[in-house]
Amino acid sequence: MRLPAVLAAAVAVVLTLLVGGSGAGVASYQGTLYLDGPASGIATPNSFQLLTSSGPGAPANPTLAAGVAGSGTLAAGNYLYIAVAVNRSARTGGTAVQVSSVPANGSVTVSNVAVGSLVYRLFLGTTTATSYTLVTPAGGATSTSFVDAGGSSSLVLPQSENRAPTGATGYADFTPGVVYSSASAAAGSLVPSTSTPGVCGGWTVDGDGEVTLPAGTWTFQARIKSGAAGGSNASAVARLTVAMYVVNASGVPTATIVPPTDGAGNLINTPGTTNTFTVSATTSTATVLAKTDHMCVQFWRHQTAAYASGGGSKSSLTILPYDPANAVTVHPTPNGFASATLASPADALHTQAIPTLSATYADAEGDPGNLTIRLCSDSGCGSPLQNSGAMAANNGDTKTWTPTGLSDGTYYWQAQAQDSGGLPSAWTSSRSFVIDNVAPTTSIDSSPSANSNASSGTFAFSANESVTGFQCHVDGAGWAGCTSPYSYGPLGDGSHTFYVKATADLAGNAGTASSYGWTIDTVPPDTSITSQPSSLANTSTPSFGFTATQSGSSFECNLDGAGFTSCSSPKSYAGVADGAHTFQVRAIDPAGNVDVSPASYSWTIDATPPDTSIGPSYPALLTTATGATFDFSSNEAGSTFACSLDGASFTSCSTPKTYSALADGSHTFQVRATDTATNIDPSPASYTWTVDTTPPVTSIGPTTPPANTSSTTATFDLASNEAGSTFDCRLDGGPYASCSTPKTYTALADGSHTFDVRATDQAGNVDTSPASYTWAIDSVAPSTPSLASPADATLTNALPQLRATFDDATAGGDTGTVQFQVCSNSAPAGAACAPVVQSTTSGIVSSRGTASWTPAAFADGTYHWQARAQDAAGNLSAWSATHSFQLDTAAPSVPASGSPADGAWVNRLVLEGTFSKASFAGTGSIDFRICSDPLCVGVVRSGTSDTLVNGAETAWSPATQPGDGLWYWQARAHDSARNYSAWSSTRSVHLDTVAPAKPPHFNGVVADDGLTLRWDPPNDVIANYVLFVNGTPWKNFGSTEFEVKMGPFDGADTRTFSVVAVDMAGNVGAMSPVLVGVPNLLGLDWAHALGATSARGLGLRRDAVGFASIPMFVTSQDPTAPALAEQGSSVRVMMAAAKGTPLAVRVRPGRVTCHRTCLLRLRVELSTSAVVRSRLLSGRGRLLKRVGLGTLHAGANTVRVRLPRRLNRGAYRLMFDASGEGGTAHALVRVKVN
Repeated sequence: MRLPAVLAAAVAVVLTLLVGGSGAGVASYQGTLYLDGPASGIATPNSFQLLTSSGPGAPANPTLAAGVAGSGTLAAGNYLYIAVAVNRSARTGGTAVQVSSVPANGSVTVSNVAVGSLVYRLFLGTTTATSYTLVTPAGGATSTSFVDAGGSSSLVLPQSENRAPTGATGYADFTPGVVYSSASAAAGSLVPSTSTPGVCGGWTVDGDGEVTLPAGTWTFQARIKSGAAGGSNASAVARLTVAMYVVNASGVPTATIVPPTDGAGNLINTPGTTNTFTVSATTSTATVLAKTDHMCVQFWRHQTAAYASGGGSKSSLTILPYDPANAVTVHPTPNGFASATLASPADALHTQAIPTLSATYADAEGDPGNLTIRLCSDSGCGSPLQNSGAMAANNGDTKTWTPTGLSDGTYYWQAQAQDSGGLPSAWTSSRSFVIDNVAPTTSIDSSPSANSNASSGTFAFSANESVTGFQCHVDGAGWAGCTSPYSYGPLGDGSHTFYVKATADLAGNAGTASSYGWTIDTVPPDTSITSQPSSLANTSTPSFGFTATQSGSSFECNLDGAGFTSCSSPKSYAGVADGAHTFQVRAIDPAGNVDVSPASYSWTIDATPPDTSIGPSYPALLTTATGATFDFSSNEAGSTFACSLDGASFTSCSTPKTYSALADGSHTFQVRATDTATNIDPSPASYTWTVDTTPPVTSIGPTTPPANTSSTTATFDLASNEAGSTFDCRLDGGPYASCSTPKTYTALADGSHTFDVRATDQAGNVDTSPASYTWAIDSVAPSTPSLASPADATLTNALPQLRATFDDATAGGDTGTVQFQVCSNSAPAGAACAPVVQSTTSGIVSSRGTASWTPAAFADGTYHWQARAQDAAGNLSAWSATHSFQLDTAAPSVPASGSPADGAWVNRLVLEGTFSKASFAGTGSIDFRICSDPLCVGVVRSGTSDTLVNGAETAWSPATQPGDGLWYWQARAHDSARNYSAWSSTRSVHLDTVAPAKPPHFNGVVADDGLTLRWDPPNDVIANYVLFVNGTPWKNFGSTEFEVKMGPFDGADTRTFSVVAVDMAGNVGAMSPVLVGVPNLLGLDWAHALGATSARGLGLRRDAVGFASIPMFVTSQDPTAPALAEQGSSVRVMMAAAKGTPLAVRVRPGRVTCHRTCLLRLRVELSTSAVVRSRLLSGRGRLLKRVGLGTLHAGANTVRVRLPRRLNRGAYRLMFDASGEGGTAHALVRVKVN
């Protein structure tokens, strides 16, 4: 059995015999047969390429040494190794080297290997080789020596092997990549003779043809390895047979270049040896390869003397891979090509008229031919505009051609020669010419400024195209030749104009003038200062205004000789020191002239304020006097003063300054000086004193007895608003007596008491409103508080407010406080709970009032609380029994959101979430909301789930869905304690309830590779497309797939095709139009054609008229088969009568009424094509006019017949005579002339 071997790492190398545009024949056909080369793109996969070079040089042979047992995994036996050099696309193998007696589980050391080369291993044993195995990396050897321990890869060096059966003679082909599967595989049969193969299975040149191969001698070489034949087969003889064919693009031979020819020498040699065999063949006729033709080489084994015994591997012959001897070595020289040479005009011609183009024809063999000249819009001639057509030419002829209708622009032209054999040369390289009827323009590139103080200078200029030269002049001078740059001057002050133009461009168009105007000014301006500070100023930020005699001037300023710098009016300075200063300014006019005598101004700055002092006269610091007099002075002579009392505005004053009728209290006098430069003292002198005529005010405290107390002792602190005061005291309305602070009373009785005290200041003023304090003494405890809220065993998510009722009905006091404490454990009434977590005492409450307290933060858990009362006198009640509450502030987890996922498309909103709360209140609900924005500012739908347990999942859908579009949704959980989780991250969801439109432009194209269906996407976001075949879903396609290949398709295919779009939300769109195959109607009569189209849902229309007595058949149809059409559409057919059927003619309308000399428009219907003539007859049959209408086609034809002038009114007959293959026929139209 022969098996195709596996190809791996094949490299694509393509030989081009002739690129049609190159115009050159191939000088050499020599090439190496690489048996692992890529499969040819021309023939079947068993055909491989014939390359045009021998590739890289053959590498050195490897040096081999067998390793000991256990050093690898190789089986015991003998091995061949071959090194292959690689250079880009080509490969060349060296000679196979053998290593013998490798032990079981052995290895082989491979040396003398070029880095980058590929090394292959072949197990010999006692049989012929089958395939080599790559033992280096795919990229080649990385070192010059390595150990092959038995690793393997794909079979990458297939050979070409055949075997002859015992006792048989004949031929067996060598097919690249085909070897026998085992040494014992039986040989194939031999064929008695060679024949042209149906498809070339040998070695093919992939390049194009378009070349003539003359008669001559071809020589081929091949390296053949003999099998392991024994002595009994010594009489067997086999020859190498070779043939070469012309094949088309499918690899099918269309002509023979070299017929099958035997070489000399017996291929059967010493077993296992390799020899080179040569075959030469002489052809007597030339061979022409057309543009799409290729060459193919085929080898055979010709067994001329049979094997007497043996067979199998003993009769094996193998063409080895990568052998540079496998080549076409001798061949005839191909025919040369005619050539074209461009004559005139020269390249890059500029002209105002369309030039005449000429080229010369030449042929190496002297053959006549033709020349073609073409005109293009680009140098590569990718867009030809015109051509001359083929102009007959003899060898050496020069032909001319003038293009027409060309507008201004650049054009390119080429020529091509074609010899009498029909072989064209390449197009010549392009020449160009420019048609130019536009005058050149000149640009002035550099010039003096519009205002200049230079009387001399230069102008630079250029043209927008190549020109012969320039002409210039300044002001009124005449034109004169010039070059850029152009120098002028010296010129006087005033306005000037420069003119320049191109003399002419290369096409002779005279240039248009450009000009530039400017003004020369060499007179400097004069500068004036228009505003300035006063000669003595107290500001450090002076400002100056200035102007110049010439408008548009700029300025430079200089302060105190620091140097002139650019400035503008007004010019301000900051931080100028006290002292004398000088300011200068000078103008620079637009021409750059500088004022040589700057304007100047000098002034003095005094910005230091004076210092003011008070004395020697002023009032005492504490006085009862209501009047005051002050002296004051300044450290700068000539200063003036301003005074202020108690923060009033400063007013002008002089020393001394007197005030009277001053009120009690503190007073402040201020005075400030102003020097002669108007600087004002920023820190006025100040003096403060006090006037006191008011008695003191007495106060009690801070020590006093509580307003309600159980203590019979009371102590009071005494105070006055005036230091040094003395005190008088009394108790419960008794007489005043001198006392001091603190004042203490003892052994007081229960009940209300009042203490009074008054002060006397140092001036002897007595407080007329003594201070007073009243308090009560009470020794009876209040009732135990009642716990009002929260209720016992309350569950809450916030710290509760604890509330208890105070009740003290005893005489002596009905107000007090409530003490609260929160504990970890409970306690009965009368006992304090423990341990205490928090405690507090309330504010004052009335009897039967309620006190409240909210504890500080607690950890979640169960707590117990109680209360006791304390009245205003400090008497305590017993503790109440405890109540409990459970605090749960832990929010449930943010719900784990289910579907829809973020960005999902749905056609109904159903939101899912999972409730999670493991501690305390382990039940709750999930809130959902649908929003119009990602921040959920606009909530459009919301709702809450039923009560859920920890870990429960739920789903919620709004009662009414929002409109289609992009929406956002969130979920949050709340437990039974009303703890709320945060809202989940916003997810977006596309709600789409509208199905997509049907895919537009659904169509099918039938080509050589079968039917291809295509469609365009509808205006929607599509998830996939579903293709229906015969009304049943056939296959899904992605959103970006708009094409599918359906395989072979012909007119007998009755399948229907349609496609629908499915959007991202799962909405299924409308079905496209249904396409069906158009049947082949050619040769059918109307009934059968109608039946064939109706069976496929198609209509049928015909352009030909029907004649009931004449059988007619379809001669053409639109669309043609095979093709696709929408069901419901119609197939238009042309019909004609069968050959030999009598001719029939009919003209409509049959009656016509018109005026004299009118033009008749008639429809002539024919069963087959015919020559038609018209005859106009009078009512009596006299011939008035005969007109030939020419040959009309079968079916309906529109003709026009004009009646003769001056035709009388009356009835006429218009006869139509038709003659054709079916004989003759006639038709009549009756004409009435009004």
